[in-house]
Amino acid sequence: MAHAVGSVFRLFPDEPVHPDDRRDGVPFVLFLLAIGGIVIEWFNYGVGWATTTALFTVSGFLGRVSFAMPIVLLMLAMRLFRHPTKTSDNTRIGVGVVMWLMSIAAISHLAAGRPVAGEASLEQLAMAGGFLGYGVGEALVFLGAGTLWLAWPVLIIFM
Repeated sequence: MAHAVGSVFRLFPDEPVHPDDRRDGVPFVLFLLAIGGIVIEWFNYGVGWATTTALFTVSGFLGRVSFAMPIVLLMLAMRLFRHPTKTSDNTRIGVGVVMWLMSIAAISHLAAGRPVAGEASLEQLAMAGGFLGYGVGEALVFLGAGTLWLAWPVLIIFM
């Protein structure tokens, strides 16, 4: 199944991938996670089972960034399907995506009024930046002596 999906992504290659170099396992998992995110976040938004699943998975961890995660995962899967041997570029892209997700989640947390993880409900955290946004955002606020004057510029630079 992974090879078939990878073949679709490699249908019109800018550079061909040798059959021995194809590593379709990780990109296929990313593809499946993207499809699951599309089903849960986009097509079943507000439905009870989808909301519960989202709260206890990606939305609880990343907050509102979870709505864009299917696109990010599809782009990463496409990159890994089409260029599996460029490990230094793929690593650099992966680190950049993680930093981008962390800063967007923290910005969402700060913009939503900084809900506290122990006091706010899981729904409130998911509507903000999730647990990741809470951790990154509050750490930057703590480093800035309790003010937002350091957190916002740092997050915007890393975005």
